Order: sequence, then structure tokens, then C-alpha cells
Amino acid sequence: MGLREAAGQAFADADGNLTQDLNKGISSISYNHLNKPTTVSFSNGTQVRYFYSADGTKLRQTVKSLSATTPPVLAIRQRSDYLGLVHYEDPDGDGSAQRVLLFAQHEEGRIRPSGGEILYEYVLTDHLGNTRITFGDADADGQPDILQENHYYPFGLAMTLSGTTAAAPPNDYLYNGKELQDELGLGWLDYGARMYDASIGRWNGVDALAEKYGAWSPYNYVMGNPIKFIDPDGNRADTIIVNTSGREVGQTDSGNDGNISVVSDRTGRQLERGEITTEQAVQSAEFHTTEAVLQEAENVLQRTEENGGDREESSVVEPDGKVHPGKTGPAAANGIARSELPVVTGNNNTSIHSHPINYEVSETGEITSSSALAPGPEDPATFTGYSQNIIVGRLGPTTGTRNLNGTISVAPPSLGAAVYNRNAQLQGQLTRRAIQRILNR
Repeated sequence: MGLREAAGQAFADADGNLTQDLNKGISSISYNHLNKPTTVSFSNGTQVRYFYSADGTKLRQTVKSLSATTPPVLAIRQRSDYLGLVHYEDPDGDGSAQRVLLFAQHEEGRIRPSGGEILYEYVLTDHLGNTRITFGDADADGQPDILQENHYYPFGLAMTLSGTTAAAPPNDYLYNGKELQDELGLGWLDYGARMYDASIGRWNGVDALAEKYGAWSPYNYVMGNPIKFIDPDGNRADTIIVNTSGREVGQTDSGNDGNISVVSDRTGRQLERGEITTEQAVQSAEFHTTEAVLQEAENVLQRTEENGGDREESSVVEPDGKVHPGKTGPAAANGIARSELPVVTGNNNTSIHSHPINYEVSETGEITSSSALAPGPEDPATFTGYSQNIIVGRLGPTTGTRNLNGTISVAPPSLGAAVYNRNAQLQGQLTRRAIQRILNR
């Protein structure tokens, strides 16, 4: 699976997809409209082909090689079909024979047929989900047997001391639990969105979410830190863990792409020191939100500034990230401003509204202001209809100091967002600077 030395280079198309890798003898790679490889051709005439469903799910892989006839003919010698977690194989590859069940995966390993029996195999993984040991009762003596042992360099290249026994077909779901595509010496790992080449620690295509990682190459793997992070699908880590200043302290694969878990600074330090796991950090988070919600919180705050700062703005964000902006609220009456949240069905939505960000200083020096940390009289009743509620504005009351000359020096607190649950209980807060840091990370 290592990189072979050869004269030549790797080439890419206009979309940034790898089209040639002469180090591996790959003469051309073609892609579909989803930038997924469809045909990998080698300089010796052999081919690997991939077939997908409309949403990009891999359905079939075929391997073509030249026959021993004269003249040689390119023919399929292996065909693998994917039906969810179930893998089938065509014995002769040409589709004339009935497909044979190869194995079916489950959370702890796989089951496979063998001589009319069903064998159960299990895997032991490390903290990154890398398969280390595959074991099962290969000789039916009631005792577990080690069937395969795998070790890796940090970026996923297999160490030479890895190996399998003859008692079972190899388990190809290895680094990060992803399937190794080693047919004809490919040496790729299929992450779903992209193929990864562990021999050079980079992807074969551009990150679809590259704009979120402006400081990094669109081909980088886990921002250069494979000991700490994983990439569950070839796009990015699912849940980003940040501290209250918005600094990223970890990632975890939660199955919910774009989620943000905000933890205390103390928890963030514990995570970075390795004293707790990412799962423990997420469980102890002050609150959970999404990029879509934080972006709209910033938008609501910006709209409040644009309307002069005295009228409330609002939005509702659905779980899928769809945003419903509200109308600008009326001018404050009797010192109370109101927002006009849009009506959106469902009780798992997030409400966002602003409080006025301006303040008034009376002739006697009294300061009147609003704070995102102080819900209005109507807010608690409104909050019950939403899974999460955010008030943007000043994070605290505006205070002032009387100078010797009688003037008042005002110190308005930072702008930001305060997060509440259905019961109007404060879960946490982020300054505007922290929000922008999360969005621009």
C-alpha cells in the first residue's frame, strides 16, 4: 500500500480531481457529476470501475484485466455488489453466475458464510475507530482466534507487521473503519465523499466544504492531526467542539454534520490534555447548536445594527438548517421592544431574536439598556414552543461611571448571543467575536 517510486507526476482536472498517478501506474481516472471516480485505468490495460446510485452511494465495483488469449481481451474478473451493509461477489465476474454472499457487516464486526455455517467475526478498534484486531472462532473449538492484526502509521499507511491468517478472508474495513480499495494496487480508502490515499496522507479530490477551512489545503487530511481527529465521510468531522471563546478544541463523529458543541474552558483544557474523551466532552457541553443557527444569529444581530439598534429582529431555523427570517419589530413602547417571529410548524426549531443594543443616559446619569441575558416578559412563554432559543444583543447591562466633571463614561458590554432552553433557563453565551471565530475557523 506504500508509495512506489516512479518517474512522473500526479495530475488533476479542472475540478481538482486526481486524473493520473504514474507512481501507481494509473494512466487515467474519469469521474461522474458528483466527482466520484467511475473508471480507473492502468498503463498495463487493466481497469477498476465503480457504479453508484443517484445520491452517490456505491453499488458495484468491477475489476477488469487482460486475458491470456491471443490477442488479449479486457474482461471482468471480479465483481462486488454492495447492498447497504451486505456484500455480494460474482464468482466469475461476468454476471452469468448467481451472486454469492460474501459477508454482512454489523456494529461489532461482520458475519459471513463458511461451509454451510454462519461465522461471527468481531473487531477491536482504537480511539480513532481503526480496526486493530479481527477475531472469531475459526476452528469451532469454542475459543476465539485472532484472524487479522493491523497496525498503522499516523496517516493510515499500513505497517508491514500487519497480517492475516488463512482461516478467513481478509477484513478490508481498516483505517477509520473505511474500506480499503487495494484492487490492482490502488491503495485507496473509500470514505464516501472522497477517496483517501494514506501513502501520501491526502485526498484524491477537493473538499466540498473547502471554504470552511481557508487556512488549509483542500486536499488535507484532518488538518494535519490524525492522532486527534478523524474525518467520517471525506468532508469534515461531524461535531466540532469549541470552548466559550470559540476556539476549536476537538472533533467527534456523531453522525450530525455541522453540529457545534460548546464546552466550558475547563472542559476544553481537559480534552486537549487527553484527560477526557471527545464523547465525554460533548456530553458535558454547556449547549449544542449548529453552524446554520450561529450564522443566522450573526445575521439577526447585523440586521439589528442596520435598523438603528432600537428595533428587534428575528428568525426561526429548522433542524435541517432552513432559515425563516422575521419582520423588523415595532418601535419600543413603554420601554419594551417586541420581535415578530415568523410562524413555522414543528416544535424542534430554534428561535432567534434580538434585544435593542442601544442605551440611553438620563440627565441624572441613569442608564437604560437591554441585555440578551435578561429575557423579556413575553419571552418565557414564547420559548416553550422551540427546542432552543437565542437572544442576541448586549451580554449584560450597560454601566457607566460619573467623572469629576459630571459627565458619564459609559461601558457597554460585548455583543453576542445568549442560549436558552424551552424553560427559559440560560445554557450559555458566546460573544460575537467567538461566533465569528467558529464560523471562520
